[in-house]
Amino acid sequence: MRYFLTICLLVLLIPGGLTHAAPERKTVAELWSKAVRKAAQATGTETQEHNFGESRTVSRGARPEIILRQDKILYNGKRLELGRTASQWDAILPGERRCDDLSNPSWCNWDDLGILVGFTDKKPKKISYVTIYLRLPEVDPNDGLVTMSADGTALPPLVRFYPKSPFPGYLELDGYGMDRRTMFWEVLKRAEKKRNLHCGLRDCVAPGGTFGSNTVMYFDLDEPVETGAVNNINISSRAAK
Repeated sequence: MRYFLTICLLVLLIPGGLTHAAPERKTVAELWSKAVRKAAQATGTETQEHNFGESRTVSRGARPEIILRQDKILYNGKRLELGRTASQWDAILPGERRCDDLSNPSWCNWDDLGILVGFTDKKPKKISYVTIYLRLPEVDPNDGLVTMSADGTALPPLVRFYPKSPFPGYLELDGYGMDRRTMFWEVLKRAEKKRNLHCGLRDCVAPGGTFGSNTVMYFDLDEPVETGAVNNINISSRAAK
């Protein structure tokens, strides 16, 4: 009898008794993060999560505004959708649209808004990605290009594909306001975890994650590290081709 009571007491003292909790179901983002950590450990490139302090606060109020929420791109409250035509975006975005070829464009941008779009190969041409520029590339005016042809005639001026101005308003991702001083670690800290934003195993050259069920997002940084400032955000469709 004493032996039986001792066994019962031990069972009660064991956390959770002898019951087995149902296995916790992991999300795809959690499984991916776990796989990345294992790969980093195996290759000796594992990095510790850095604590850079509190992220900056960018107050809402500037216009125009672009809100990135869930899988939606909202310009002053109106939705911009990938897979639409440029003329459909013209109905929402003000100003002139500049393209490499108006009749058969591969890219267009709204210079005053810092917005660039790319198109599908098939006609009718539909928008397959959008890039929002917070900072423009810093390049030499000549950009190291040859301005004269072999016979001495002047070449036509270079037409740059990116906008002439950065986005002038308020940009927000998952409730977090961003500007040209925003660093990628701040975005990592404030964006929704289900987006699974992450750098590569060795660097932060082209960090990215999930935007929607058929869309992904990428960040271009001024330096390939978590403390790099965000130059632009690209949102691309995996469905539009």
